[in-house]
Amino acid sequence: MCETTCNTFDVNRPSCSGEIGEDGLTFQYEWIVKISKRSIGSEAVILNVSPAFSTAFNGVQFTWTLRLSDDCIAPDCTDASSSGVNVFLYYKDGPAQEISILDARVNIVDTRGHPVFTNLNIVENEFTRGSGWSVRTTNEEMSKLTEFMQTNINNNIRIAVNIRMDARMFSPLCYLPCVDRVSRRLESECRSYLKDVETNTVIVPDLDLVLNNPDMFAVHRKIFSHGCAEVGRRLNGSSDTKQVNNVFAHVYFTDCIMPGVECFEDFIEVIEGSRNHHIPAITREAERLICRELIALDENRVYCVLFELYASCY
Repeated sequence: MCETTCNTFDVNRPSCSGEIGEDGLTFQYEWIVKISKRSIGSEAVILNVSPAFSTAFNGVQFTWTLRLSDDCIAPDCTDASSSGVNVFLYYKDGPAQEISILDARVNIVDTRGHPVFTNLNIVENEFTRGSGWSVRTTNEEMSKLTEFMQTNINNNIRIAVNIRMDARMFSPLCYLPCVDRVSRRLESECRSYLKDVETNTVIVPDLDLVLNNPDMFAVHRKIFSHGCAEVGRRLNGSSDTKQVNNVFAHVYFTDCIMPGVECFEDFIEVIEGSRNHHIPAITREAERLICRELIALDENRVYCVLFELYASCY
């Protein structure tokens, strides 16, 4: 854990350096990083990952990590010269699978201590454990950011991220076991539906029209679309549509898709199939799995292989 993380928690002091305001809790983490390149395949690319750091308050803690890397690092990237360098913020761990923040902004300071980029915005504010988002820039900003990073290879720079979060995210009462019971009931209903489909107790409309299709994701789309609607109906509106879709996607991905995945090529087919058939919830499940593996693994060789796979999906 980074040295800026507080060892104790109380109602008056957030972890890292931070402050309490009427518009939420603001946490700042500063990462001094020596910009380095690593060999991935035949290319040498910028790739740096920060130590884990936490935003903690009132006994509730969320763990994050930053990544500084080239965008174009896949083996099949044909134009590495067009690659940009960007900063990514990942939600690594915490009491909830999905969380939201108010905003996150990144500042970058050069080797002489002069600010060179300020208030770079991470537009997306919803994070799933194991996933992350990059700084959103214009083409001109991306070009300047990339040029700065490329000209400072082997130099130390400082990247500061400010994360602003709603104080309600740090209420311990939000994470009592009763919340988990709701999720377990929803997961149970999803698995019950899939069992009913398997035993023909439930007939998915028009499924017979695509069963002989060599593209299995035509079948997956039919079952997924009907399943989300049917599970929502069975729960009588006790869970909102987004929650049903997310949980059903997790169950379907884990129980129905992953058992057929035996190698990296199969996994790439999963991502391509879910995108071609417009099942974004399944795509997110696949991407989250890659991100979780990336964060968890320490061996460089395996790490780089998974990273190549992750990059090839973009």
